[in-house]
Formats: sequence, structure tokens, C-alpha cells
Amino acid sequence: MATLTPGEVTARSEHSGMANAGEMGSVCQTCARPVQVQFFYDDPMKTPITDLEIQLADSTGAVLVDGMPTEAPLARGLQDATPGVGDVRPDLGGVTYGEVPYAAGALTVTTNPSQDIQSAADEALQLQREIITSLWTFEVSMKTKFQPYVDEWQTEGWGGVGSDFVNGVGKGISDWWDGEKDFWGSAWGALKSSAAAIDNYYQNNPELYLGMVGLGLHLNKLGRQAIGALGEWWADDGPSIIDFLENLTDLMKAFLTADIDGIIRELEALTGLEDLPGVIGEFGLMIKEALADGVDWMRDMIELVRSSDVLSLMINTAMRCIMLMTPNFWAKVLGEGVGFIVPELLIWLVTTLIAALSAGAGATVLAARCASIASKIRGLIKGSAHVGKILSFMDELKPIFDKVGALAKKLRQVIVETKAGIVSNTQRLMRSSRYWRTRLDDLIRQGHGPQRHEGDVTDRQLLDRSLRGLDPMTNSPVDSVGFRRKYGVDYDPITHGVPPDFGGRSINVPGKGNLPIVMNSKIQHVIGDHATKFNTPADYVIAYDKLVESGQYKSFLSGVKIQEPIKMPLSEIFGPNFQPLIKGYARDGTPTVFGPGSEVIAIFRKENGVAKLVTMYPNP
Repeated sequence: MATLTPGEVTARSEHSGMANAGEMGSVCQTCARPVQVQFFYDDPMKTPITDLEIQLADSTGAVLVDGMPTEAPLARGLQDATPGVGDVRPDLGGVTYGEVPYAAGALTVTTNPSQDIQSAADEALQLQREIITSLWTFEVSMKTKFQPYVDEWQTEGWGGVGSDFVNGVGKGISDWWDGEKDFWGSAWGALKSSAAAIDNYYQNNPELYLGMVGLGLHLNKLGRQAIGALGEWWADDGPSIIDFLENLTDLMKAFLTADIDGIIRELEALTGLEDLPGVIGEFGLMIKEALADGVDWMRDMIELVRSSDVLSLMINTAMRCIMLMTPNFWAKVLGEGVGFIVPELLIWLVTTLIAALSAGAGATVLAARCASIASKIRGLIKGSAHVGKILSFMDELKPIFDKVGALAKKLRQVIVETKAGIVSNTQRLMRSSRYWRTRLDDLIRQGHGPQRHEGDVTDRQLLDRSLRGLDPMTNSPVDSVGFRRKYGVDYDPITHGVPPDFGGRSINVPGKGNLPIVMNSKIQHVIGDHATKFNTPADYVIAYDKLVESGQYKSFLSGVKIQEPIKMPLSEIFGPNFQPLIKGYARDGTPTVFGPGSEVIAIFRKENGVAKLVTMYPNP
């Protein structure tokens, strides 16, 4: 058995010592009670919040425990994400004080009592802005590298590529790319081709479901000899990475929307990859064990998801840049003897992220394991000119991902929770892991801003709004808000039997029967010069919070006006490098250019004396 360091000995003994705390002349056991406070997130795995500094004070304000960290795996002689942590997981995240006098009354717990919260928050904000600046530089670099492929795809499409490739492998790649592009969008929005949703393609064309499987399987199905190092990862029989395509894609979308339930669900699904050979199997096993025995790295992932927009933005930027890798690019990559490796890129993204979180949390064993897997994936991607662009993507993105560990640690120092009335032996306190989504849902109930101007609006919907005047809320020219105001019901083409053009038709309104309907200014969706959105729920909420703190908003509240627009520069809300956080298209379909003077416009309306957000959007 390895010898413990002095620090580890202290960590192990401190909690057991505090559980039996007392001194000569103190109250006797029968006059005192033990109190334990445990902090957890309300994620599906009820992750303990370890290494969270807390203070316990009695009803008079006298401090019983001052600045003690909640219990982490190290206190049990274990390192995070190593065998055995899963067994003690329910007992972590707490502090125990063994002899609280009954006369002390109910206790109050406060987090981070020794921290300068404002300074820590400022440092966290600075780290976030550094990451955002790096992401913008990365995206500009990727645009430069992939611009020739985008130009070629726009002008020539599949021209010059063999018809057998186009009808076989190329069909799968093209349809996958079209489907995902419509969700994520290309970085500069130059690619406007319409395609059916990827899910429909999968259901209707299972025999051509080739989009993200390795070259070996593709060529075997085409009756050719498999080539390239990646070919050995797949076989014609048994499970393959294709079976996990939807999970990989949905995991990226869950990160984008700060959906902690979806993140955990898709990570659990990816444990099935352990049955595959090679490094992909290693990844699946790593995920399985990291979920079963991980605490500290998951704690930091959850805090990032709930307290910052950076993780969503990192995934969003990475996926938009992957969308720059057009089908003709993949044809050239295949020509260099490498398979269609988007699944490996997504797995590499996940592995690199967990490595950074683990390193920041001190889980060195998991960090090293993830770094090894990521390195193996990169090492297997070999080629020349075209493949080199993929390696540039990985090499330029990794240093940005490496910064999230430090940010997560700083965010942990900013946690402010106070809970009074602690009387029981074990009191479990939950911290919301769904902060941004909960806040966004409230804004959705107030008006229609998020429904038209937030990250759930896909790139295709944003472009259709600018080019065709389609309302993202109805995916038709019908204005959802105007329709409800006029008819008292939400627009539903199936229920109402009304086609999008409304030409001379009638609508079935419950309780009123069939009513004639014509398009007019009240229900025709009208847009301005640009259709724009925020890329993540977090950024939408952050912008809202800044606006309601402004003097303009306070003047509106105290004034007599029922409705008023309030404006604020984007740079004042997010800093000078705000461009990666927003997106838009002009009426001609060209990407909106957000200059330094761009602003956020919010329209508030008072209803029964309560101000509600009607809508909010970025404006160039």
C-alpha cells in the first residue's frame, strides 16, 4: 500500500475528528446532538458537492464550524473516479459536527464564508472572456482553412466525384451533413441548401444509413477492400459506432442547451461503446467507470453547465466548425485513406473535455486516462493536406478546452448558498443543476422572445425566417402571437386544417366551428432587416438580467408607460468579443455582421402592474 502524504492524512482524519468534536469541560453527550449537512446537485445522479467551503453557526450567530470543506473522495483515501468511490458516493459532500448543544437551537449553514465572492466572480468572468476570445480566434482560423471546400461545394457540389461514391458513401455523408447543418449551421452561414431532418432520413432510408460509420464498413458494403487505420474499428457483424450516432449527436445538443438530464442520459448510453474493439472500446469503458466512480469531475461539469455559458459556447463553436467540413471535403479525406471520422471527432471532444475537468478537479488518474484516449484518436488520424485540416481543428481547440478546469474551480468559489433551520442529524441540501433552463422557461411564459431568438431556434429556422418570413414558432408564414390574439388558440396546422398559405381556407376554432380565414397583417409574420438569436440559454438569461438592472428598466417600472423598448450595447453585457454568442441573417440570407455598436433590444410590457418580457433579441 502506498504511503499517504501528510496532506492526505490530514484530509482523512479531519472529518472523523470533527464528527467527535469536543473539549474538556464541554457539554456532555446527552446534552448535545450531532449535526451533518450534505450538499448535492439535483441532477439524475444526485452528485455530491465536494470541497465546498461551509460555515455552521448557531441561532445566536456563534460559529461552530468555520470554513471547512465538504467531504471529498480524498477524505476516504480515494482519488476521484477510481474504484471504490461509487460505494461511498452517498456519504460525500457533507460536514459533520458531533456535539452541537441543544441550547444552540437551529443552525444556519453558509457556503464560502472566507471567499471574496465579488473578486472570485470577477476572476471567473475574466476567464470566461479569455475563453470566448480564444473561441473566436479559433473559428476565424477554421473559416480560413475550410473556405476553399465551402466555395467548391457551393459551386460544384458533387461534381468531379465518382458516381459510385456519390450514390453510396457520399449519399450517407451528404444527408448526415445536411441534416446536422440545419441544426448547427455553418460558421458563416454561406451554405443554404435545404434537406429533410436527419431523423426522418434515418427512418426512411435505413439501407443508406452510412453517415458516421467508418470507411471500413462503407467499403465492405460497397464490395471494396477496406483501407486505412480506422477500418479495423468496425466490422460487418455485431455492434458498431453507428449504433451510437444518435447518442453522440444528442450529447452535443444537450451540452448546447445546458440540459443536464440529457447530458447524463447520453453519457450513460455511450457506455455501450465498451463492447467495441480498440480505442473506441476504451472510451466506452472510461465513460462507464467515470460515471460509476466519479464525483469531483462531475461536480465541476454540472457547475459549469448551471453557472456559465462557456461550455455550451465551446460545443456550439466546435460543431459549427465541423459543419465547415463539407461532403466534398470528406470525399477528399477518404481519398487519403482515412474514414469518415466525425464520430471520432465527437468522441475526442468529449474525452478532451473530461480530461480538462478531471485535471482541474485533481482527478489525475482520470485526466491521464482521458488524455491517453484522446492522443490515440488523434494518432490514428493520418493523412496529408486534407486530413491535416482535421488535425488543425483538434490541435487549436484543445488548449481552449484545457482552460475549463480552472474556470470550474473559480465558479465553485462563487457558490453562495445559505440555509437556516438545520436541526436534524443529516440535512441534505440540493442545489439546482438546471438553472439556465429554469430561468429560460420563465421567460418563455412571459412572452415570445426565447421562442424566436434563442439557441433552440435552429440555423435552418433562422435562415427561413430571414429569407421566407417563416415564424420559428409555427414554421410557417403564420405569426403565432398574432394568431393567438385573433383566434384565442395556438396555431396548429393539423388541428385547424389550415395550410401555410391560408389561401381562401377556413379554420376550425374550438367552440366556434369553421371560420373563414385570410392572411392579413395581424397574423402574417413580419420580420425586420435581420433575423437574429442568442446561441445559448445562458446568454439569453444573462442579457435579460443585465437589462433589468439598468436605469432604463427602473425608469420604465416607475413610469406611466405600459410598454417600452429598452436597449443596451452587447459589449456592455458580454465584453468586446461578443460575436460568438450571437447569430443572424439579413433578408438576402447573408450572415448578419455584428459590429462593435451592436445592441440588445428588449420590449417590456406591464400587465396588472407586473413587468413582463415580450421579446428580446440582438440587433446589429
